[in-house]
Amino acid sequence: MVVDHNESNLLSLAKLLVASGFEVITASEQGELTENLRRDDIHLTLVNTLTAFVDASWFCSHVRERKEHNHMPVFFISNDQDNMDEAAMCFKAGGNDYLQKPINTNELLSRISFHI
Repeated sequence: MVVDHNESNLLSLAKLLVASGFEVITASEQGELTENLRRDDIHLTLVNTLTAFVDASWFCSHVRERKEHNHMPVFFISNDQDNMDEAAMCFKAGGNDYLQKPINTNELLSRISFHI
């Protein structure tokens, strides 16, 4: 699942993942995210840290409370090159990985393959 409030970013990342052979669902608003978190077929989540409706701690606690998602990898993606504490906060919240934009496609796909 890809979570981002910016439709352009959301579609760009989803398109990349689909072209790499992944099935992708997206959430660009709180309602979609809540609905998608009820699904049992999500195997990894990519979340933009600047998405207004998602807080890293809230997101990880909701993901981890479902038995089906307890071990699902959560990747946080950041636009903020200057916030050195953000990565630590995301890992402390329960995130499994953290990447900064611009995203290196090969690195992202390698990290995904490692986690799933």
